[in-house]
Amino acid sequence: MLTPDDVDFLDRQRVGHLATVNAEGQPHVVPVCYARVGAWLYVPVDAKPKRGNPRSLKRLRNLRERPDAMLLVDHYAEDWQRLRWLQVRARASILESGAERVAAFDALERRYPQYQDMGLAGLELPVIALEPTSVRRWTAAGTAGDVQGATRRPE
Repeated sequence: MLTPDDVDFLDRQRVGHLATVNAEGQPHVVPVCYARVGAWLYVPVDAKPKRGNPRSLKRLRNLRERPDAMLLVDHYAEDWQRLRWLQVRARASILESGAERVAAFDALERRYPQYQDMGLAGLELPVIALEPTSVRRWTAAGTAGDVQGATRRPE
């Protein structure tokens, strides 16, 4: 589903936008950091200032009601011939424990030294696992398309 070019693009970008929807269909979008393990993507709940209990964040409440999500990653350049975006629709799960959560935090701490400095893995906060269900891509250079299919969960 994710092409080698998609993977390269995801690995080079530093921020994405996570979209969730509540039970009534109201969207919620937030900028997020993410890491990739195989075809799966992981979005942490971290120690940056939050209003209230981090486990009560709107994105987590939405995913508990409706586990559909989208991660949009884009690249902007003043040279509009270099514009690009990748839209990953996914089934989301919230990981509170287990080997997959550990692997996700390891990948996040390797990708973002700030997370290692804050001791992300030791904060006992959840991580959002995104299993891609379809991918849309666009570039100003003319590469666009949709891909759907299943992925395997990382081991």
